[in-house]
Amino acid sequence: MVIILTESKSFLNDVIKIKNIKITIPKLKQRELIYCAKDHYNHFMIRKGNCNFYIKEPVPEPILNRLCVNFLRHELSNYHNLLNQYSFKRNATTIKKLIKLKIYHAIIENYRYLKEECFIQIKKRKLTQYEKYLK
Repeated sequence: MVIILTESKSFLNDVIKIKNIKITIPKLKQRELIYCAKDHYNHFMIRKGNCNFYIKEPVPEPILNRLCVNFLRHELSNYHNLLNQYSFKRNATTIKKLIKLKIYHAIIENYRYLKEECFIQIKKRKLTQYEKYLK
């Protein structure tokens, strides 16, 4: 049986590096995470001059979950450092997708109640096809 590798050796080496990266997502109490995520979003919108999108109570659960996942990914993980580290690689686009996927799985590990939102974002960003590389 002959196996044909379609991925380059450098790509496979990068995949191995991504698989071995330790993603740390701090554990916060749900109430604290929601407060921080809403506060971060509101400050972000004010800085952009979009005060019409300021979060007002009550906030539907799906929106809260999205805010929490985004806050964890952008503010409490090494997501942006990793993206910058691999941005000049030959396979940067695919590598960045693997990093996103790995971050989502780290969020799921610590925040089981955000699993559905993580999978929504994984599907929306068409990342499911990259799952095979992280197994």
